[in-house]
Amino acid sequence: QAVWANVSWLRPAVRIGALPPAALMGYRAYVVAVTVLVLGLWLRQIPWGPLWQMAILESHVVCRQGMQACSPEWDGTTGHPSRALVPHFLGKLLLGRPSTIVIVGPSDDPSSDLAFWEPLMTSRWTVVLVDANPYICHFLRKGFRSEPNVHVVNGIMVPENSDGQAVPLWHFSMKVAEEFPGISVRALWMHSSFNRSFLEQTHMDNFVSRNRQHSTNYTMEEWKRMLAYVESVDVQTLSAGALFEKVSVTPSSVDVLMTDAEGADYEIVSAFMAVPDFSPAVIKFEYKVKEVLPKSEELMHSLHYKYGYTLAAFEPFDMLAINER
Repeated sequence: QAVWANVSWLRPAVRIGALPPAALMGYRAYVVAVTVLVLGLWLRQIPWGPLWQMAILESHVVCRQGMQACSPEWDGTTGHPSRALVPHFLGKLLLGRPSTIVIVGPSDDPSSDLAFWEPLMTSRWTVVLVDANPYICHFLRKGFRSEPNVHVVNGIMVPENSDGQAVPLWHFSMKVAEEFPGISVRALWMHSSFNRSFLEQTHMDNFVSRNRQHSTNYTMEEWKRMLAYVESVDVQTLSAGALFEKVSVTPSSVDVLMTDAEGADYEIVSAFMAVPDFSPAVIKFEYKVKEVLPKSEELMHSLHYKYGYTLAAFEPFDMLAINER
């Protein structure tokens, strides 16, 4: 009180209404200017370009509320269902809320998968890369060793209560390059499968149909000899819940789930969707893998009718499930 009494001449001034009209106008102009400046700096940090690309991204809607039936066949028409994602991600960016991207099956170079989302990422975004192939995880860890928000996990995604088991994963050994020094080892080992015959047939089909995807000037007999280098490695199974606990991520923070699992997308996406509070804004998965097409259609129906997602064909083999709620 003694201190306040010594500066009693300030009392009228501390009440805004007591300021002279000219001073009051100046004060208000100052407040407005500071507010506009702060708001401008705040909005300047928003990546408007990627948000605009999200709004105009063309895709073919195959399942949406009000449609009589879901059809994976494209009739040539396109729409922009992804524009429903813009308010969601804009709100997260403005409020600085944490967000997570989970990619299952990213290969050794997930840059193409992340390119669309990278401009939206902030220090509060987390990226989780999960691959069953330990060789791929090795290169992923090397590539992202300077990124603390990127987690690389080696494991096989399975339903809850099925984790903690060792499962053989079939892949090509790098020793194949000793007998065939000109072969692209990366093209061979970046694909793997729990089914040996499926792995061999997939590579054989690629070799026959494209002939130069993996190598140049090899005969069919030489290609068959390469199959002797197919081997297995034991990989631990991992449930979605255990994955979230491992990387300290809450299911509700996941906004993007992407899978490229050579036909196992149905099981993987279903395992994630069974986790409480897991409801990402968008899910991208392969659906035109001929060996498992019935399961892909079952997954589409489940995401639409059970969880309310809008389904849209995005690329020749990829489907987007968009949460428009």
